[in-house]
Amino acid sequence: MVLCKFHPLVIQLDRELIVWSSFSLVTLCFALMGRQVNDMREALRTQNLKLQEEIGERKKAQEEVHYQKAYFEGLVDNMPDAIATFDENGIITEINSQFTTMFGYTMADAFGQNISDLVGPLDRLEEAHAYRRRITSGETIDVETVRKGKDDTLVEVSLRSAPVIVDRVRIGFLVIYRDISPRKKAEREKARLEAQLQHAQKMEAIATLAGGVAHEFNNALMGIIGNLELLEMDLPQDTEMKKSIDTMKHSGHRMSRLTDQLLAYARGGKYQPKALKLNDFVLQILPIVRHKLKPAVKMETHFQENTSYVEGDYTQLQMVLSAILANANEAVEDNGTIRISVKNEDVDEAYAQAYPGLKPGSYVCLAVADDGKGMEAETRDGIFEPFFTTKFQGRGMGMAAVYGIVKNHGGFIYVDSEVGKGTVVRIYFPIVPIEVKRTEITEIQAPKGSSTILIIEDEDMVLDATRAMLDRLGYQVFTAKTGESALHLAETLESRVDLALLDIKLPDMEGGNLYPLLMEARPTLKVIVFSGYAIDGPAQEILDMGADGFIQKPFSFTQLSKKITAVLAGR
Repeated sequence: MVLCKFHPLVIQLDRELIVWSSFSLVTLCFALMGRQVNDMREALRTQNLKLQEEIGERKKAQEEVHYQKAYFEGLVDNMPDAIATFDENGIITEINSQFTTMFGYTMADAFGQNISDLVGPLDRLEEAHAYRRRITSGETIDVETVRKGKDDTLVEVSLRSAPVIVDRVRIGFLVIYRDISPRKKAEREKARLEAQLQHAQKMEAIATLAGGVAHEFNNALMGIIGNLELLEMDLPQDTEMKKSIDTMKHSGHRMSRLTDQLLAYARGGKYQPKALKLNDFVLQILPIVRHKLKPAVKMETHFQENTSYVEGDYTQLQMVLSAILANANEAVEDNGTIRISVKNEDVDEAYAQAYPGLKPGSYVCLAVADDGKGMEAETRDGIFEPFFTTKFQGRGMGMAAVYGIVKNHGGFIYVDSEVGKGTVVRIYFPIVPIEVKRTEITEIQAPKGSSTILIIEDEDMVLDATRAMLDRLGYQVFTAKTGESALHLAETLESRVDLALLDIKLPDMEGGNLYPLLMEARPTLKVIVFSGYAIDGPAQEILDMGADGFIQKPFSFTQLSKKITAVLAGR
């Protein structure tokens, strides 16, 4: 067949086709290669973008870590509590600023130091080491204790410490100190004030009891002493019975002095206050009490010139000084010294804070100091309690009466003492104006039978003895045992009543309630308050209403005569 032969035209076409085929193949190869390059470029560009994005995220994460680190470091550094970290051996690795403020140690001082040794006081080192051992064993500590600063200043702290755990791995320990000094100080002050209040309440309760006991004693003694004096008047002076009566009267007056002490403790012992200078008072009393002191004890006096006047009862203040000197005498050893000083003192707010109850102002300070054995705190805190003594057997009211007398005089008493360092008793009496005049006592003779007296008293013993005394003095006497009967007599008696002796405790009413009713019924009536209680309290209230005088049971025949005469004379 013609087509099966190689015709020259066909051969030519085949060659051109081969040439074009080869060219197309090369072109195709280049095209394919270009596409791969583009793909590779796109892949590289995508990969580069991802890499840049990862780098950005990593950088952002690092910045976040740095920020968080700085934030927490700043947070810890500015916390109000002192913070320290330490390793397994207790070696400090970090502290915050408050640690430096609280204890005074800088990072340079603290770094590498043992935490227990650095802030543990010498007397608490074992405690500090014990806490650290407990922490390193895995415990958490939360206690209140004391730690010391760089200058050895002690700081009361709340201590909290625990291990620091990261990913279940213990990387160290943390301790936090909070300064609790202000709170502890406030707690101590609160406890002191509560103890002071409890002490005051206890003293007040005992004082009330003491006053009641003294009142009953005085009423009984009034019956005894009054009747003894009446009996004595009817006996010859040289009889043997007179000696027995004198002995009984002496015992009665001795009991009366004991009730004086009870009333003094009950803050009722200021019977006849007058302006006096403590310098002169001490010089007058010392010769009286000196013979009761050990012969070998040396007495020293230190008086400021021109001290101010104070207002006080001479007898009561003598009791105060005698009791204090007796205690000092027992405290000093042979050849010891007792120093008595008197001086003016202006007490300011700062000084007053050191002595509870003392108020700023001007005082005269009477101080008695000895170089004796001194007292421990328990003894010192109990010396103002009734019958308190360090001896096997007590001997009376002692410093309890002193406390009551001083308080009743508007004063303050404080005792400073340490074992082996002696004792100082300081008494602050308020200064009174120089214009206050000292009381003059003038002998007055009692008139006979010129006046009518109403006795208002419910105790038969006292009523009978008082009536008998007034009968002896020549007065006309009426009696009433209740307020109601006394008021009835005042309103209905046609005869004149010049004076009433008014007891403050009656079965149906208080003397203070009866007094204004009596004065309404008899405006010219003079009234003398007489009571087994002291002048302070209800008696003073009646005097403030306008009553003319006060007399303390038990009183003698002479005392009653002088008091009635003075009141009737308007003195």
